[in-house]
Amino acid sequence: MMRRTLLSLFALLFASTVSAHAQSIGEVRAKALFNELRCVVCAGQSIAESNAELAQDMREQVVLLINDNRSDAEIRDWFVQRYGDAVLMNPPLKPLTFALWFGPVLIFLFGMAVTGLVLLRGRARLRNKS
Repeated sequence: MMRRTLLSLFALLFASTVSAHAQSIGEVRAKALFNELRCVVCAGQSIAESNAELAQDMREQVVLLINDNRSDAEIRDWFVQRYGDAVLMNPPLKPLTFALWFGPVLIFLFGMAVTGLVLLRGRARLRNKS
């Protein structure tokens, strides 16, 4: 009787340890995915950083998909199918995402060119007045 009780207690302890470990793995996966997915209504924030209602819904969906035993790749694909590549914090480099990758650099270069032209014209006007 004592042996059976000890064996049952050990089995219960083992099962709870395995369950806690599985839950912590799910939490770690969820947090990692929260940082990989962009909030589609916020400017450049991941769903981990955002307080928007949609970001909360997206976090809940990640947890549901993890509980449905989906892989991280399947979860990312699920969001890409619904929101497009822009939902990823690091979208893949392909023709449709060139603007996401190179747009900020091109805007910066354009701004620098406009600033340079304005400064050159201002300098030329000062020379003509002298």
